[in-house]
Amino acid sequence: PVTATWRRRRRPTRQLTEAPDVSRFSLLKYLWLNNNKIKKVTFSPANYILCELYLHNNKLTDITGSLKNVKSLRILTLHNNWLTDVLKTVKEFRNLKFLHTLNLFHNPLALEPDYRLYLIYYVPSLQNLDQRGIDQQEREASVALCNPDRVRVRQSLAFGTNAVVEVIAQYQPKRKIRPCPSHYNIGMAQVKFPPDKELSSEIMKRSIMQFSCIDWKKMPTAKQKRVERIPTLSPQKITVQFR
Repeated sequence: PVTATWRRRRRPTRQLTEAPDVSRFSLLKYLWLNNNKIKKVTFSPANYILCELYLHNNKLTDITGSLKNVKSLRILTLHNNWLTDVLKTVKEFRNLKFLHTLNLFHNPLALEPDYRLYLIYYVPSLQNLDQRGIDQQEREASVALCNPDRVRVRQSLAFGTNAVVEVIAQYQPKRKIRPCPSHYNIGMAQVKFPPDKELSSEIMKRSIMQFSCIDWKKMPTAKQKRVERIPTLSPQKITVQFR
């Protein structure tokens, strides 16, 4: 029993250099390709329901375009490979909206500074990265690292500081507005209002509403016109104004 358990946990290295074609297995959900010498992997659109993929302990150097057809992945293990480019690797993960568990340790890209925070920010669905859970503090730190403008604006709105003025200043109007005696400053623009008398008269004009209708009761029907020979009269229009 001890030997059998040891063999089940420690599988020998196989000699596969490319992933086998599994397009004929349209209902495939779990795939183990670990402990090989795979350098390239591709999947068919027929494998769209694949949700767990194990590719650790291989010789993968680039996964560009490899995961575009398996968008339902939830668990992906890529540790102990030769992935070096963080930008290209993260770009492949952005389409995996359901990915919650990812292993990338023992890859050259894992030695990059702030690599963990970078992945947490650009793959927000992750809950477990490199066999370690992601907490709220790490998510906030990833936002502060990858999107500092968002943090600065949020802090300025929350605490009432003037840090947001630097962001708004670049949207100042190019056309200068003439100063006038009766105006108000709204933000960075000047808005001129008419005098009180003109303003009140303008308000009175715009506040009048008009409703028009036709009195159809006094109009003869087609039968009355044909049988009783009632002369056709112009319709009477009724107009009502109210404020």
